This record gives sequence, structure tokens and C-alpha cells, in this order.
Amino acid sequence: MEQASDKPEKKKPGPKKLYDWTEKLVCGHAGTYRDERKMELSPSKHRPYRQQPSVKTDCKAYIIIRKRSGDDTVVIEYCWEHSGHNVGTAHDMSASMVAPAVKQWIEDRVEEGLDWASIKPLLRVKNDILDKVCA
Repeated sequence: MEQASDKPEKKKPGPKKLYDWTEKLVCGHAGTYRDERKMELSPSKHRPYRQQPSVKTDCKAYIIIRKRSGDDTVVIEYCWEHSGHNVGTAHDMSASMVAPAVKQWIEDRVEEGLDWASIKPLLRVKNDILDKVCA
């Protein structure tokens, strides 16, 4: 039976880690649509083709957040210029997918017993814009 050593383990030499963590956020319109249907299947087994165009416009907007090792400094890199869609318009919001955090927030309100009429004022969006999105 081996005896545990009291000596601390030596770390392998190598380059120091510059960042403790990195988070990258990309626009919901980033990338391009990929048709993943299996064409070798018979047409009767295909799902219906998308009726609406994809929201993917190959938008290059992003934010990268990095926490430096050894201190509390956070480095932020970003590209704010969106391409292929008009950010903030009613059409853009209605065509965009709901972020997972927003979807969870709405589901939590529904579980609390709120209906759409009660949730709508909590969103703090002008009603005329929200009505266009929901129409």
C-alpha cells in the first residue's frame, strides 16, 4: 500500500493562463442557414420545408468578455455593427428568436399564474410596438 506524500504536487511548466474565463456573445442573426434534411430519405419522410426565411444573415456583431488572471480586471472586446438586419425594428424583433433567459423569465411568470395581459406591462415596451410584434 502506498503512503500519501506530504509534498505538494509540482505544476507542469508552461505558459501562464492570461484569462480565468472568457464569454462570447454573438448576435442571434450570426451564421447562415444550413439545410440539414437528409435528401436520401423518401419525400414522404421529409419534414415540410421552412415557410419563413431564416433569421440567419451572417451578422458579425459580437461581444467577448474576459476576466484577467491574477486581478479583477475584465477586458471587453466588441463589434457593434450589425449586418443584414435592422436592429430594434418591430420586424427584426418579431423575426428574431427569443433568448433562453427571456424564454425562462416568461415561463416563470406563467407558472406564477400571470396571463399575457399581466405579463405585457412587465416588459416595459411601448404597447404599439409590442402589438405589432405579436400581430
